[in-house]
Amino acid sequence: MIKEIDMKTAFVTGATGFVGSTLVDDLLDRGFSVKCATRKSSDLRWLKDKDVQLCEVNLLDLDSIKEALRGCRYIFHLAGVLFASSEEEFIRGNVEITENMVEAAIQSDTEIERFVLVSSIVAAGASASGKPLVESDPCRPFTWYGKSKFASEKYVLSRKDMLPFTIIRPGAVFGPRDYAMFTAFQMGKIGLNIILGEKGKQGSIIHVSDLSRGILNAAFSDKAVGETYFLANDKFIYQEDFVRTIIQIMGKNPKNIVIPYSVLMVAAYLSEFYSRIFKKKALLNQQKMLEFREPYIVCSSEKAKRDFNFQQKISLEEGIKSTLAWYKENKWI
Repeated sequence: MIKEIDMKTAFVTGATGFVGSTLVDDLLDRGFSVKCATRKSSDLRWLKDKDVQLCEVNLLDLDSIKEALRGCRYIFHLAGVLFASSEEEFIRGNVEITENMVEAAIQSDTEIERFVLVSSIVAAGASASGKPLVESDPCRPFTWYGKSKFASEKYVLSRKDMLPFTIIRPGAVFGPRDYAMFTAFQMGKIGLNIILGEKGKQGSIIHVSDLSRGILNAAFSDKAVGETYFLANDKFIYQEDFVRTIIQIMGKNPKNIVIPYSVLMVAAYLSEFYSRIFKKKALLNQQKMLEFREPYIVCSSEKAKRDFNFQQKISLEEGIKSTLAWYKENKWI
């Protein structure tokens, strides 16, 4: 049962990002007061002119978090590190800040109704057989990022007797404001369907609006207390079909180009080499190669359907069309 929501205050980390800012919009639409964790270096474009309270917080400082959490009953923890040059960076940027968020919530002077950790499908790993992962399957993360997200989940679970929590593991997320899959749309504009490694790899994806709605419904569901959920579209998608759909919607004929693993490996080494020289994050690296080699990163949302009636509302085609329209409106394409 999803309970009625009184006027309450929510605290959102990662609020300046693609998923976090969409969640903030949905919280405001549901009548919430929203506090957003920010840093001095935060890009506030997605929060501009919105009725939110910006709180400059050091997520590695427990006292800083505790001060920001005053008056908040719901906590949505989305902040973290997606790209890093070492496992230690992932631990600091994902595990340590989650530990601080959990402890700050436990010590809060306001009763916390729900602490939601937004994790990732790769915290669970990949399917060896192609059968979709379910929440009861053993977790076998294979990248530094996945291992750090799984370690974050384990810390939340270790404090289950002191904090009402819910863990969400989304599939790959796309939609308006997204940078990660923007390259696919750029390639689609010129009709190129770049296939990394080989054809036939399957993944679970989800539109950001479906994900945000699912996160909130889980947060307000009594059944979801102390539980972990995968959230993704009903159907898996082949890597090559995502860009092919973009290209067809743009009215072009797809030109498939398969980049072999050997070429990707060289590119990853070069990317890491130059990232060390110029002190920038390498978006293509050996860790990403581990991800590219997995044929089945797929999951099932059946548990979420049973517990809080999660439903995919946005089809792949509708999601791509709305994302493309947003990119054009904002002159990204």
